[in-house]
Amino acid sequence: MKYMISKKSIVLGLLSTFLTLSSEIREINHFHEILNYLLPGAIVLLDIDNTTLEPENPGQIASEQWFATLIKEFPTFDDAIMHYCATTLTTPMKIVEPTIAEVVRTIQEQTLLLGFTMRSIVLAPQTVATLMHNGITLLSPIPDQGFMIQGKFPVLLYQSIIFCQGKKNGATLFTVLDAQGIYPEIIVMIDDKRQYLELIEQACHERGIMFIGLRYGYLDEKVKEFLKNA
Repeated sequence: MKYMISKKSIVLGLLSTFLTLSSEIREINHFHEILNYLLPGAIVLLDIDNTTLEPENPGQIASEQWFATLIKEFPTFDDAIMHYCATTLTTPMKIVEPTIAEVVRTIQEQTLLLGFTMRSIVLAPQTVATLMHNGITLLSPIPDQGFMIQGKFPVLLYQSIIFCQGKKNGATLFTVLDAQGIYPEIIVMIDDKRQYLELIEQACHERGIMFIGLRYGYLDEKVKEFLKNA
């Protein structure tokens, strides 16, 4: 199945607005703001941690910021990863904002939405189950939902989520999209980390793909406070 996007389907007024937006990554504070940036035919990339899900526990155990402090406590990075994955598998998660599930459904009514996460492939079934528990079911219009790139840093497409296992960059994204016959002309990406938006922005620029990056800041103060006290 191919997802070809025609520029002719884009209303000229929206296209003009987009061309202004494409020169920079925009800051948003609430998830529903993503709806202001959807253009006809654009595919949407959805980050998971600190954008869609966060731990229920007040200590933020199993969060990305918790993992950043965890690295210092283990002799090797691999040991820290193993502990992070084992902890995340048993840690209850909640959606970051109450409206996220509804917004995700609205997006999926309009276009293709893919999860795009740094998470390890071993967390794939648990991640999908956690999203469903929180009212989020990512539709699976792509036939090959068990697609996997082998190698030192394997990547998995599972239930419409790309699990990057630490390699969240343009090479990873487009290896998966190309293999699935998905050739977007517009990508909208929401992520709490600007660095990943910039990596995908650069990759899109090299391919002549229009890009809207949305840096999601809803949890910024919470993360900042945690790191300050860590």
